[in-house]
Order: sequence, then C-alpha cells, then structure tokens
Amino acid sequence: MNKEYIRSVVVVVCICLVMGLALALCYHITQPRIEANELKKLNEAIRELFPASVGDPIEIALTPDAPKTLKNLYKTADGKGYVAKINTNSGFGQSTFTVGIDAATMKIVGIKCISYGDSVGLDDGYLPSYSGQDKALADVVSSASPAKKTKATIEAAVRDVFTYLENTEFEEVAQ
Repeated sequence: MNKEYIRSVVVVVCICLVMGLALALCYHITQPRIEANELKKLNEAIRELFPASVGDPIEIALTPDAPKTLKNLYKTADGKGYVAKINTNSGFGQSTFTVGIDAATMKIVGIKCISYGDSVGLDDGYLPSYSGQDKALADVVSSASPAKKTKATIEAAVRDVFTYLENTEFEEVAQ
C-alpha cells in the first residue's frame, strides 16, 4: 500500500512537471505574437485618434505616482496630442481603452475601446460622447449602457489622465 501511494504521488508530480513545462513553452512561443498584436491594436487606435500625425508615437515614461488605471502614455510624433492607454475594472470585468487628448486645447479627440470585459455592452453613443470634452466631462452621454459602475470607472480613469497630464513633468522613453 505504501509503495503504491508513493508511486502514485511520483506519477502525479511528473505529470504536473511535464504540463507546467508545456505551458511555459506555449507561453514563450505565443508571448511575442500577443505583444505584437496588442501593439498593432494600440497603433491602429492612435492612428484613428490622430490621423494627421505621421510617424510612430513617442512613449512617455510614467512616474511612480501615476494612477494605477494609466498603463501607458504616448505623445504623437508631431507633438500635437497625447494618447493614454487606460485599464478599468468595474468589478464586472477589466477593459482597456485609448484616450486621445489634444495637447493645445486639452480636450478629448476621441476614446477607443481596445478590449472590453464587462458583462454589459457599450452602446454606440457612449464613447463618441467623450469627443470634445475637457476634464469636467460635463456632456458625456448618460445612457443605460454601460452600467453605472462601469461608466464611473471609465470616467474616473479619464479624469486621472487629465490630472496626470496637468500635474506631471515627464520624459520621453528612448526609442
């Protein structure tokens, strides 16, 4: 009985090791593709928000006091705008958006959804209502979709971006 028990434990441990190695190998193989696809989506969103900007956006290094919702910050190649990649988590799911802000007027030129993990969808009028808004977000459409909690987390993340841009001196990341 004791030998059989030890043998069973050894077999299970070996299976776990092999599966763990297989999973690590799969991650190692797919990670560059996933990162490339995420970068492609981000660049497409930046080009949509600032179509006149030519050249690759310049990444700005975030300071340690950056809001936790702000994942990346970019300046357009021509310096006319900022694009912030924000993550929100309403408790229903995590979502990622890019927010374009005109550098001269400090108004939103647009907001694009990169991924949406909430259970309630975004209606067609909600995200476009951010265009032209300043920090106050006074005229953002109040709609049934998304849920109030989701809307509040998106608005809070956008306000965090404005506050960060207004109160932080930042440096460009070397390309």
